[in-house]
Order: sequence, then C-alpha cells, then structure tokens
Amino acid sequence: MNKIRTFIAIEIPPHIKKEISEFQRHLMVRDTRISWPKPDNIHITLKFVGDVETNAITAITEAVEKGVEQIPPFNVKIVGVGTFPSGRKPRILWIGAKSENSLMVKCADNIDQKLEELGYEKETRPFRAHLTLGRVKSQFKIDEVLDRLNESRDFECDDFLASEIIVVQSTLHASGAIYTPLKRIRL
Repeated sequence: MNKIRTFIAIEIPPHIKKEISEFQRHLMVRDTRISWPKPDNIHITLKFVGDVETNAITAITEAVEKGVEQIPPFNVKIVGVGTFPSGRKPRILWIGAKSENSLMVKCADNIDQKLEELGYEKETRPFRAHLTLGRVKSQFKIDEVLDRLNESRDFECDDFLASEIIVVQSTLHASGAIYTPLKRIRL
C-alpha cells in the first residue's frame, strides 16, 4: 500500500510570501547551515499527520471538514519572530501568526480532535501558529542570524483572510519538499 506524507494547513497569499522571502534574505549569513523553505512552500501548519495510507485520505479530509464546519473565515495577522525550542540553540526560525477570536487555534484543536477519533496521534504540545523561516542544521555562525532576527522582533505583514483549509501532500526531494494540495475545504 502506498503512503502519502500529509499535513493540514492554511495557505499564505503570494504578496505576503514575497515579503517573507525578502525577510529570509535579510537573515541569511554566509556559510551558515540553515535550510530556507522556498517562498511558495511557506504556510501555517495546523496539523502534521505524517505518512498515511493513500486510502485514508478521504477519511482524513472528512474529519477536517467536520472539524472546521462551524468555523467562519477569519483574519490572520503575521507578526513577531522567534525560535524553537529556545533562543540559545534554535532548530527552527519562525514568524508568528494569530487570528481574531483565537479561531485559528480552535481550528487546529478541532482538526486534532477529529483526527484523534480516527486513530491519529493527538498533539502533546499546545498549538503555536507560525510560519517556518528556516531550519537550523548547525549552530555555526547562528549568533549573527539571531542578531538579525532579534533586530526584527516586531516584523509584521498585512493581515489576510483565511477562507479555506488545505489537506496537503508533501513529497520530499533533495532540492526541497514539493507540496501538492489534495483537498481545499472552504470555511
């Protein structure tokens, strides 16, 4: 049986992806070992499902639909920067995201609950909406990158309306991941 690497996400409008791409370039320091996601791949992950059987996609999609059926479209604000897990030895550089009335958190929690009912593992950490700017592969010269990140602590983009949730297939390649929308679910 074939497996598909899958996640649930909110897509970011092209003009905001462009701003984020320019910000990534500002953070880049020569000789660092940081993997920078392609601008087209930048999104807000609501739930990483992982490798699933191809025939499970329909059930996953239906669970997501049920999880978001009572959630209206909502504004998303892209604001602030940070690192996971800590500022001293980061593995992820990120930009924050938040929504009005915590609808994005509700969306993620509902999806997580519906997928748990299908037997998928529930998230152990609270949902923290973010866009991944970079994945740190080595701490070499990371202080220079962190200085640039900290100088931009108040980074923000235009708000946008999240009106759909996407079930996405992620195919890993040496040149980076390729994301293919499997299903778009309107809010």
